[in-house]
Amino acid sequence: SQHVRTFKLDPLFLSLPSEESNAAWEGLPGPNGRGFINLEADSGFDFPDKIAGLSVFHQLHCLGALRKFMWDVIYDKVDAKKMLQQWPKNVTSPTYDQAIHGLWHIAHCFDYLRQAVQCSGDTSLEFVSENTGRAVVDGLDYPHECKNWDEIWAYASKYA
Repeated sequence: SQHVRTFKLDPLFLSLPSEESNAAWEGLPGPNGRGFINLEADSGFDFPDKIAGLSVFHQLHCLGALRKFMWDVIYDKVDAKKMLQQWPKNVTSPTYDQAIHGLWHIAHCFDYLRQAVQCSGDTSLEFVSENTGRAVVDGLDYPHECKNWDEIWAYASKYA
């Protein structure tokens, strides 16, 4: 179902990496940590497979991967230039290692999230604030029509 939600800053998700903030981000991609659900054979649908992932959890996984990569670069935990040397020659068919551990995975997440944002097409109005001396939109304190997150989580938990 749909409900109206006003976006607010969440200190936990804004925090520097810590045990608590990392756990919060890592807990987003589904009740089983991966967002996969088991499709029942007697569902009445002819699914090609019996296990699937809900897109919202893949999207949150990607957002978490981008966050982790950003902090890893800031804290010099990864050598992005060395990773760039492993960029696949064919971007549409990377090796398994490139797709899971490399910069290709980060690029995939940017592209996947771009498509997800365009797909959801949130047309909520966000009014201009001129607090900084120039017109900006911070996206906060305005209502958005959202899917009910608790219902999504309950559904995924039921079929995980």
